[in-house]
Amino acid sequence: MRGFAIVSLLVLVAQDVRADAKADARARIEAASAHHQAGRFKEALDELTIAYTLHPQPDLLYAIAQVHVKLGNCTQAITFYERFLSTHPPDEPADAAREAIEICQTQPPPAPATVESAPLPTQPRVLPRQSRSRSRTNAAAGTRTRSAVCWSAAASRAG
Repeated sequence: MRGFAIVSLLVLVAQDVRADAKADARARIEAASAHHQAGRFKEALDELTIAYTLHPQPDLLYAIAQVHVKLGNCTQAITFYERFLSTHPPDEPADAAREAIEICQTQPPPAPATVESAPLPTQPRVLPRQSRSRSRTNAAAGTRTRSAVCWSAAASRAG
């Protein structure tokens, strides 16, 4: 009888863990959607990957592939489209995945331009007195403001 109670307890714990994982996956999908809408595709990919780990759903494979396309990585996109197709999805999404694979193979989108960071300046630029006093006033009021010392690449070139 004691063995039955332990097995029952383990089953209940496993069900709770699955429910938590499903809820966590749903939250990750929502975060991925927000990142995607804001154009933060790398962050969206990270969230979708975690969501798939928590609760593997075939639709997430398709979504991960789509984000790889947005990142200009058709090789990875094709891998995820093929994984999606291996789940035997309905005709319409399967056709869309096949079409996306063909486009990636024949007309891959260019990789998005990366923003190169400017070199760090060697000297700070001090804002005019008026700006500094305004910064102090705002800081005293408890609001977050720009510092009176502003690091700028232009200042280092002018110096």
